This record gives sequence, C-alpha cells and structure tokens, in this order.
Amino acid sequence: MKNTDVIYPEPVHEIPDIGPIHRGGGPVIAASLLGTLGAVALCSLLARSHPVLAWLPAVFLGAPSLWGWWCTWQVWADKSVLPRSHSLLAGALGFDIPCASKRVAVTAFFFPDRVRAGKETRLLIFLENYASRQRIVHVRILCPPALGLGEETKELHLHLAAGQAAVYELPVRPCPGAEEIHRVPVVIQASAPNGHGLRLPGARRSLYDIRRFRYAVPLTVEGGRTGREGNDAGAKEIPSPAYRTLASVDETDPKLTVLRYCDQNK
Repeated sequence: MKNTDVIYPEPVHEIPDIGPIHRGGGPVIAASLLGTLGAVALCSLLARSHPVLAWLPAVFLGAPSLWGWWCTWQVWADKSVLPRSHSLLAGALGFDIPCASKRVAVTAFFFPDRVRAGKETRLLIFLENYASRQRIVHVRILCPPALGLGEETKELHLHLAAGQAAVYELPVRPCPGAEEIHRVPVVIQASAPNGHGLRLPGARRSLYDIRRFRYAVPLTVEGGRTGREGNDAGAKEIPSPAYRTLASVDETDPKLTVLRYCDQNK
C-alpha cells in the first residue's frame, strides 16, 4: 500500500515555523570564508596567466560562498525567539540516539518484543523534531505476511511541527505457524518542506546528521512453528494504528500518559 497523505499526530498542535529558513552557524561561516578567499586567490592567479579562465573560480567558489554569506546574514538579522525543546527521547525517556535525519531523532521497537502466536503486540516508532521548522517523516515498513498486516509494504508520511515529539503505534498479531524470530525492516527518512531551520535550545548538540535510518526491528514469536495460538486469538479485531503527540513547544510538560495508554492496550 502506498499512502501519499500526510498523517498528523493527535491532538494536532498548530505550531508555525519559526526562525530563518536556512542554517548560518559557524560551519557555514567557515566554509563561506574559505570559499571567498579561494575564489579571490584563484581569480587573481588566473587573471595573470589565463585571463579567459578567470571566471571559473568566481562561479564555482564565489557563488556558493555568496549564498553562504546570505544565509548567515538571514540568521543574524532574524530576531525570532526560539522555544525550548523538551528533548524528550534523549532526555526523559532515556533513549540512546546518536544520529538524526534533518534534526529528527528516531527510534523503533516492538512492545512487547516477545509474544505468543495469536497474541497482540505493537510496533512503536518514536519521533522528535529538534528543529525550528516542520518536518515530514517518511516511514517504509516491510511487513512479513506472518504478522497479519495484510500488505507487504506500508508507507507512511508523518508530520512533525517544530519541536514536536510523537509516537506512531502499529498493532500487530502474529499468525499461528509464524516463524519464531522476525526482524522487520523499517526505513525512516525525514524531509524539510519549508527549510532546515535552526536547532532549538535544549536539543542535543552531538547528533550526527544522516540521510535515513534503517532498522531491523526484532520480534520473537513463541509457539509459532507449532501452530499453537493464544487464548484470545480471533476474539477481537486488531486495533487501528494511532499517531499521538507526546510533547509540543506550546505545552510546559510532555504527555507521558500517552505511553501508559499504549501499555494498557498491548
């Protein structure tokens, strides 16, 4: 199934994008300065020996440097007051998150990760936006037929406002006769439809920026190969997926009660 609609977490928080579109910190200033000096030096050198080629450094070094200076000026001139990030995933929840995709921190796991065939478990995908502008998180889940989800591939497009943290909850019930151990491939990549923005105060600094996350989420099914079902197999339908807000910059405290709700419905 290919879903092109953007899913918003409940409840929806109308948080506008804040701050300049582009980044302009120390790395941008350093790259712009080196590019400007290199363009001036090469133009001067080529103007003496090969005047016809003197325009090349100006185009290939000078133009990107000019763009970098423009981004730096935008950041300097912007007087927006950035809200403070809750830093929920790496802070209160204590997840070990060394990387981010366009300043979106991600982790995914089954809860519980050990279940009997016919019993229900849930795939939880935690997301948090550490940037001052919105993100669209693209999730691709390769679902083994034995998990009872119907489709081989689920594609999701999840919205995150500036500084928002959320959890996507996908209920799963392994079919009788399923293999004992599964590793469900999950590919997650973030995009910035309205620009990169700035890092929010309070967000983790030491996050390496990567293009996409690739998970092989483990799930152990007990009694799957023998075909023994749980006592409540077939007693009720699998609940619908849910996408819920955990924290927002317009609220003082995160809503950790959402996690208790996930626990009660496992």
